[in-house]
Amino acid sequence: MKNKSIKKSILSIAAAAVLTLSALTACGSADAGAASGSTAQAAPAPAAAEETKQSAEQPAEQPAEQTAEAPAEKILVRASTSGGPVPYVTVDDDDNLDGYDIAVFNAVFERLPQYEVEWTITSDSLTGVLSGLYDISVNNWAYRPERAESYYYSYPYKYTDTVFVTKEENEVISSLDDVAERKLHTEVGAGDPTDWQLQLYNEEHPDNPIEYDYISNATFLLNFQRILDGYTDFWMGDSPIYYATAAEFGLEGLRVDYIESQRYVYTYFLIRKDEVGAALREDINRVLVELHKDGTLAKLSQQYFGTDVTPDDSQFETPIN
Repeated sequence: MKNKSIKKSILSIAAAAVLTLSALTACGSADAGAASGSTAQAAPAPAAAEETKQSAEQPAEQPAEQTAEAPAEKILVRASTSGGPVPYVTVDDDDNLDGYDIAVFNAVFERLPQYEVEWTITSDSLTGVLSGLYDISVNNWAYRPERAESYYYSYPYKYTDTVFVTKEENEVISSLDDVAERKLHTEVGAGDPTDWQLQLYNEEHPDNPIEYDYISNATFLLNFQRILDGYTDFWMGDSPIYYATAAEFGLEGLRVDYIESQRYVYTYFLIRKDEVGAALREDINRVLVELHKDGTLAKLSQQYFGTDVTPDDSQFETPIN
């Protein structure tokens, strides 16, 4: 997929040079070449030597200093996202980004004026950070140990309920043990959080693993439709994704079963793992703490989800990796 850059606003700043001129203009004119592009005071012309001598003996009052420091050039942050999933990340026909994750990201960088953000919408957001093409990925990322080896995790900025979605007439699904014992079937995308959770479960339960199939390029709507059509028994994932999809497409006939043991799956920004990324994460984490303490995260959470899904204080003490 060809990357599509949006909102490029790389600031180019030219340092301003302020010329300090002698108050005794009658003492002679400066050489034109020296006057342009130089902050040094021009030398007096030879014809004005006597006046220059007198000026040196009785110096005239100099004007107030008018030098001005040029603002420092901003640091470019190359942010990337795939443009989903809804409602965490959304993109309209004009490539305008929105959603809770984007709103939090924007709130962070509003308080970091030393940075200038350049967004790219791409299907290779995470691999682009690993290769150095981007600095940070914003995509509702949950923690995975293998990813922690390649990326820095920011402090979490929300948690989500992990749920089972099944047909209304089906028996309640209470746990992954329940899934394994009843031989229930599902489909997942390779590398998504559900795939990781099912892999972990199967490693811990080799005698009774959960069988599931991989499906490529599936949408959430297709996942839910396949449950209604009887191809699969359940979907496992974040409750806001289901509710947003059901509201948009008017899905009926499905039910949500909450998994109490997995109601706190945290979400993070993933940042390049090098010295540049370490400094960037430090700045981001500092502001995330501010946004948590002053209630901004809770306010955004209410705006996008109608409830407070912000982590508690303990999650803002030590980075996870």
